[in-house]
Amino acid sequence: MTANLTGQRPAIENGTDTKDNRWRLSRRQVSAALLATAAATLSGTGAAFATVPDHVDLSADQTPLKSQGGRTTCITFGALAALEAALGRAGLGRLNLSEQFLNHVGKMTWLHPKWNEVVAKGEDGPEGQVGAFAGGGGPDYIEELSKGMKVPEDNALPYVDHNYTAADHPHLANAWDNWTFWRQRRMSDFNLDARFLPRRALTQHSYYSVKSFARVSATDVSAIERVLASHREVVWDFRSVDRGAGATIWQPCGPGEANCPNGSHCMLLIGYDRRDRDSSKHYFLAKNSWGPTAHPGGFTRISYEYVRRNGIAAAYITEVARPAAWPELAFVGRWNLNFDGHHGLLDIYHIPGIAQWRLDRESPRIPDRRIGSFYDRDGRAFRVNGRMTADAIEFYIDARNANARWDQLGGRKFVYSRPTGIMMAGYHTDPDGGVYGGFATQADAFADGSRTPRPLNANAYVGSWHADFLNFNFTGSPPSSGTLRLDRVDNSFLTATERATFDGLSGSFAEAGAGRFEVHALVDKRYPAKIILRLRRLAPAPGTARFEVTAYHLNNTNGIVAGKGTTADYGAGLVIVRH
Repeated sequence: MTANLTGQRPAIENGTDTKDNRWRLSRRQVSAALLATAAATLSGTGAAFATVPDHVDLSADQTPLKSQGGRTTCITFGALAALEAALGRAGLGRLNLSEQFLNHVGKMTWLHPKWNEVVAKGEDGPEGQVGAFAGGGGPDYIEELSKGMKVPEDNALPYVDHNYTAADHPHLANAWDNWTFWRQRRMSDFNLDARFLPRRALTQHSYYSVKSFARVSATDVSAIERVLASHREVVWDFRSVDRGAGATIWQPCGPGEANCPNGSHCMLLIGYDRRDRDSSKHYFLAKNSWGPTAHPGGFTRISYEYVRRNGIAAAYITEVARPAAWPELAFVGRWNLNFDGHHGLLDIYHIPGIAQWRLDRESPRIPDRRIGSFYDRDGRAFRVNGRMTADAIEFYIDARNANARWDQLGGRKFVYSRPTGIMMAGYHTDPDGGVYGGFATQADAFADGSRTPRPLNANAYVGSWHADFLNFNFTGSPPSSGTLRLDRVDNSFLTATERATFDGLSGSFAEAGAGRFEVHALVDKRYPAKIILRLRRLAPAPGTARFEVTAYHLNNTNGIVAGKGTTADYGAGLVIVRH
């Protein structure tokens, strides 16, 4: 393979060896599978290019060459190089997308699609992969980017150009197939560690993806030419050989040559040239992730015969998606969950639906509702399923079905608001219909408040509280954080209907700055753990919007109340702690 003139060439990769490096397949099995999926269509490139020019060069559309360093991450470089070029042609400029994010989040959110193999490993058996390791296929990443995966720019999660070691995380003293990673929790120990997946990577304004793509035969040089002539690059997986390194044009192995082929690699084909009368000098132009070569532009040249003999899989982008936020990502992380004073660990490592295309290949009509895993105080594991929207998450923990399949919803139902910073809050409903408050934080601990007088009633809430209104994109100048004072029992503002059910409280809320709110609270007479707070801004400028939050005093704490907005115009979470 071509020499990297800027540094040492990485070892021959096994990037296309298998995407599922938790359940290994033989190279023969993987190659057969990839070749089968590669025999696909050339939609959009047919009749118009029945005859194509004798040379095409898309190098002017390419972003700068990069180096993958010592990691086997060629597939993310090939896929994102294609996306960067396509986004540039769409008028979005020269973007530098995050290969680190695609590798890490692609591995973390991957689901092993054979449920019988997952369930056999138990409720904490591994179903994903570890973001520290690489492997897979470049065309598969193009497909994944068209099925829900998105990536931010590189500054959100810069690339790590060396293999991880125990110096980065103790678990990484072991290979991906070591027993250490035979538990989902151990995978999440790395995947959800904020050192490797910081909040900034999960809360960017814009993420980039593919709207549509097509596959092309990886060995059909005429078909690949037609794609390139349509001004679309080709992400190409292939069997690599040492003999190509340093060659002017990469050539295939000759008869009887040893160690050929001996690995696999991925590059982006960006043109071709067959103008020379000597066909042995015809070549495809490629953007490689080993840094620049001595050729013009630093690009690599690969012979037609090399492509015919060594191609495994290939794909190209037909249309890019409009850049957009990805609000569901904000829920990803390791959360300390406090529900009605009971504690546990909630690992959210999956976005429902993002693996649907993979599941459909094995188990059609089984929805992907996976969210992650929950671990109680005794360390017992429970699979967690549910739904996500931009503003809220709904998830289920089922004590009777700890190893719930991807689609199963049952047991205790939680509804929490979108996180603000490292906290989210809401309530849950038990199977018997009881409703209770709770919250989750990524902080190591969350202190209890002073004890609220018992038994709970309206008068018990009188006093001073620290309040965090976890608002995000709501209009009307909503409350934020500050001091909530409930001064007195007051039924004067209640309607006749409300007086039959609630006792009232009046008070105020002072934000950390100059903000001031009028507060009315309604305490349920039959279930006084339930309190409804209504706030209207008084300063710095009076407002007409009313912000309403339904919350519950956590029974198994001294003085914590948690809940979320329940009106259409305000759904943010709330946590208040008694001073």
